[in-house]
Amino acid sequence: MNKCLAFLALFLIPASASAWEQTMTCGDTAPCPEGQSPLPTAWKSPCVAFHLNQNGTSHMSFLDVTNTVKTSIQTWNRPALSSLTPHFSGNTDEDRIGYNPYFPANNANIIVFRDENWQESRAIMALTTVTHHISTGQIFDADIEINTTNYKYGIVEKDGSHVVDLQNTLTHEIGHVFGFAHSSVQDATMFPYSGTGETNLRSLAQDDLSALVAIYPPDKNISCTFDDQFYKRPWYEMDYMPPAQYESCSASHLSSRTPAPFFIAFFLFPLIYIYRKQHHE
Repeated sequence: MNKCLAFLALFLIPASASAWEQTMTCGDTAPCPEGQSPLPTAWKSPCVAFHLNQNGTSHMSFLDVTNTVKTSIQTWNRPALSSLTPHFSGNTDEDRIGYNPYFPANNANIIVFRDENWQESRAIMALTTVTHHISTGQIFDADIEINTTNYKYGIVEKDGSHVVDLQNTLTHEIGHVFGFAHSSVQDATMFPYSGTGETNLRSLAQDDLSALVAIYPPDKNISCTFDDQFYKRPWYEMDYMPPAQYESCSASHLSSRTPAPFFIAFFLFPLIYIYRKQHHE
């Protein structure tokens, strides 16, 4: 979809849209491949870890960034209501976005700031890329990029109303990581509009909590264990294919997955409207 159509969406979004919705594998923003039907996306395991890029951003102290990331992640952790267990597992030197299906165990969900060389449109304030399988809806990986090249981020109470509140943005983007689409409920974290200096997306509304319970219901049999350590950037590229003799070990459980995973991108615009598009990898 070209940029003009993306901006038209700002004005054409239906006012009568339903409340919380789950992100689908295809349909609304990308046509389904022949023989495929839209399926809801979600993590197979509700134990979801995040890593923060060690460079942080020049806009904020690394301590403030780390605390904001932790708070935003834990906002979604409601053990009394849901089995979803988001967790901050540490820092990383990884800054690449994507997922390598040949090394499924060696991927990380990263949060990275782009203080320079933002590769997307300057109109995009933040971008979440989610990799899922088109035939099952299973989410494999999700990465969040913050556009600190073109926008000043900070903490509203500390820096003033002229900044884009980092917790406000991150809490919403993390919701996309879990497979939540937009809601028409105005006080919901997944409502697609906000603005500079606003903090209304920081806290979950009943609509967001309903999504949590529906997609990740409580399960006493699930217990999450996380390996909290520095995630070191792998030496290989995201699309690196191992030698044939190694492939049977590293990717055997992916061998029957055809077609390849899809990548969903969630854009945060200045107004703020979060536009979603899909592209095939």
